[in-house]
Amino acid sequence: MAEDSRTAVEQFYAEQVHALDRGDLDAYGDTFAADAEFVIDGLRTLRGRARIVEHSRVLRDARSARGAVQRHFMANCAVTPTGDDLRVRGTVLAVESVAGQGSRITAVIEFADLLRVEGVAGHRVVSRTAKPN
Repeated sequence: MAEDSRTAVEQFYAEQVHALDRGDLDAYGDTFAADAEFVIDGLRTLRGRARIVEHSRVLRDARSARGAVQRHFMANCAVTPTGDDLRVRGTVLAVESVAGQGSRITAVIEFADLLRVEGVAGHRVVSRTAKPN
């Protein structure tokens, strides 16, 4: 895999988690294919961009009601080209903060994505499996 392709994938994930963390769910949703599937191991399967965004909105609203914010840190991404797509495996660390109470790790998640490469526009998640540890 070319170094510029790897950099593009890293940039894609950085933009995805920044959009999620700042509450820009339209931009976050746009990182998924319209018919994407998001499997949360042992809990639920979300089908379609709209359902993925709605799930994120419900979680964000619940955190906001408690005065909490969450940040995501993605690391250890292994990228494997598969024809026109990319398979990406990695780890996400989720940290929640409440003013005056400090921060705490809320999840360590192993993920596996299938990314569709979309020319100059970048990438979109076609499928994601997330396994919280």
